[in-house]
Amino acid sequence: MPKSIDLIDPIVLMDTIPPPSSTANPTTTPTPMAQSKKIKPTKQTAKPKKLDESEVKTPNHTWTTNQKMSLLESIATQYAAGLETDNGGLKKEAWPIVQQKLNTKYSLTLSFDQIKNQKNALRTLYIDYKFLRDQSGFGWDEDRGTVTADDTVWDELIAAHPRRNFAKLKDKPFPVYNLAQSVFSGKSATGEIAKTELVPTTTEAVKLTPACKR
Repeated sequence: MPKSIDLIDPIVLMDTIPPPSSTANPTTTPTPMAQSKKIKPTKQTAKPKKLDESEVKTPNHTWTTNQKMSLLESIATQYAAGLETDNGGLKKEAWPIVQQKLNTKYSLTLSFDQIKNQKNALRTLYIDYKFLRDQSGFGWDEDRGTVTADDTVWDELIAAHPRRNFAKLKDKPFPVYNLAQSVFSGKSATGEIAKTELVPTTTEAVKLTPACKR
């Protein structure tokens, strides 16, 4: 006969098996990944550019006929006061006086460079107009202040002197010619006047003795 098998009561078995430990295989809570902070690029502040004095442009000024006349009259006054250089320019102490008179009379803020440049421009125009007046076939209209000549004469002279750009002076008035002649006659009329003059760097006015006639 087969051997009998002893069956174990499940209830007894449960009492003999210890309950599972609560610490065994603990449930691990996933740690959230740390988010990396985006590093914003630092904006570099541009350093202010140093202003080069050579890059500073002198503002333009449109000279009126009256202002040109006042400039020439002031220069003539300084010449008469003995402030003319040996080469026909102005001595440096004369420039503040000319500047002050012009700026005060016309409520301007002209710089030394602006005044000097205008003086040189008037001198150049005077030399050109005088050259034309001395040419055969040319005349002068005193009322209009212009050089007169036939078109054929103009064309021949312009072709003979292409670098002088005389075409721009055709029918263009130069009403301050007589005053310019009184200032620039002599050395400047023959182009011997120096192209450079001493220009002061200060605006300190210099008192002059009363102008004497020469």
